[in-house]
Amino acid sequence: MHRLEHRLGRKVLPRDHFDLIAAVDSSRQVIHGSNTTLSLIYYDSSPIAVFLGLFGMSVEHAQEAFHDVYSAVFKNETESPETRAIVLENEIKKLLDAHKLPHTTRMYDFCSLGSSKVYVVMLNAYNVLS
Repeated sequence: MHRLEHRLGRKVLPRDHFDLIAAVDSSRQVIHGSNTTLSLIYYDSSPIAVFLGLFGMSVEHAQEAFHDVYSAVFKNETESPETRAIVLENEIKKLLDAHKLPHTTRMYDFCSLGSSKVYVVMLNAYNVLS
């Protein structure tokens, strides 16, 4: 994006320049723990593609939003998956509110808003190895 902005001489949002923003990601397992506890955390960068293409964020803003969402969801390693799902839902609602979109907005609704198309492929390492 920096080279494109330099060439054009102005700020450019990825959504304004690219018709398709794709994210291909495989889950990477990271083990955190001590002698008595062990938790597995899967990192996924595909939300950044959604932030760039659908929400029309700059690269920097998308990175910050990802960090904020991730930090909120994984704030406490002992929280249950159900609790994390509720936190994730609330974080998504905050993003929708910040962009003045109703909480009922679906990914396909963004097409009518002039967004880029977003293509996300998820591949779990378990499926590759089995």
